[in-house]
Amino acid sequence: MKTYPVTGPDMLEPMWFNRVRQGQHAATVGADRAVTVEGVSLRLRAESPEPGTPVRVWLNHAGFFVCATVADIEQAAAEQRAAEAAREQERRARLDRARAEAEARERSEAERKAREEAGSEENRRKEDGRKKEAGGEAQESGEQVASNY
Repeated sequence: MKTYPVTGPDMLEPMWFNRVRQGQHAATVGADRAVTVEGVSLRLRAESPEPGTPVRVWLNHAGFFVCATVADIEQAAAEQRAAEAAREQERRARLDRARAEAEARERSEAERKAREEAGSEENRRKEDGRKKEAGGEAQESGEQVASNY
């Protein structure tokens, strides 16, 4: 956004300065390349917008009065909103990807656990079958030992 430096009177009235030192103040560029803010005429230095152009005047971070056209201010605000919307959209897309990855990991972990449980159940059945066979053999060998006496 293009800003234009503005020069005030040599001696500023303190009450006026307190009123205008915060925020942006609406004004219109006059034919004499000056803007009037709350009754005080401020002169535009060097280059300036065309007479009749609506501007906003404010005190910049360095403590000097500057102005910019309302059209430039609105364009800068629109660009900022668009950039903010793009950042928000990217953030949401990133969160959606992370959520999808987490859900996929959770599903695969659940499937792995289900396979392990199914495999361990099968192993238990096999083990139970082996124990039964071993128990049956032990019983038969116990009968043989008893018959030997």
